[in-house]
Amino acid sequence: MLGGASAAGEPWEGPVTFAETADGHIVRVVSEAALCGLQAIGADLDAARWRLLGHGSLEHAPGIDHAALTARGFTEHEIGAVEAALPYCLALREAFRPEVVGEGFLADVLGAPGEDLHDPRFDALRVMGFTEAEIAAAQAYALGANRLEGPDLDAAQLRRRLTSTHRLDGLWVERDGRRLLSFSCNDYLNLSHHPAVIEAAAAAVRAYGAGAGASRRVATRAEAPRAGSRATTVWAAPTADTAATRVSMANLSISNPPHQRHSGR
Repeated sequence: MLGGASAAGEPWEGPVTFAETADGHIVRVVSEAALCGLQAIGADLDAARWRLLGHGSLEHAPGIDHAALTARGFTEHEIGAVEAALPYCLALREAFRPEVVGEGFLADVLGAPGEDLHDPRFDALRVMGFTEAEIAAAQAYALGANRLEGPDLDAAQLRRRLTSTHRLDGLWVERDGRRLLSFSCNDYLNLSHHPAVIEAAAAAVRAYGAGAGASRRVATRAEAPRAGSRATTVWAAPTADTAATRVSMANLSISNPPHQRHSGR
């Protein structure tokens, strides 16, 4: 597989990503980040792959299996075309597009109006009479759910839940009655709760209103940001280099633990 992982710092887009095969096809795969996380908690990787990527076939799918398709006039030829298309589909409906199963089959066997076949919204599964519940169940079986959810996560206490945290200032937070030192805040100088900063922000809102308005290239540059920028520059200028160095070193010390620094990595 090519392109299954990226070395860049990118936001999490879920456990399923895309990779390019050696022959140029784009397919869905479980991301490296998800695999590492699943391994770390001792999860069943095969079961996770089935849940995320599906079985890749409709042969034994609930609601829309090979028998149900045969009953609606599909032959081995059309079923084979659908099966071959499944690995490259994001939704089950895509495997039943006219270019997959053939316009002649859809018109002559299923009775789909010819003018509808070129409509991007054409849905052969609905023409065949399948319900949304049947389509959803078959899609989850064949293509997966793209998410790791289910009662087994609760049973294993693996479901992530957000915990309410109250920021006391830039350094300290309170969670479940405990006072904790926070290393996940960018308020390095601990100014977010400084009385002068709070009063200046309140005065700016009273004078200029709340909200960004629009891009300054469209709405021109307001005086308030310019004044604030000048004030910040004057206040920070004598120690700008020192502050920047301290912030960088603080980040480095947190992101690069001692055992890694001394091991030469």
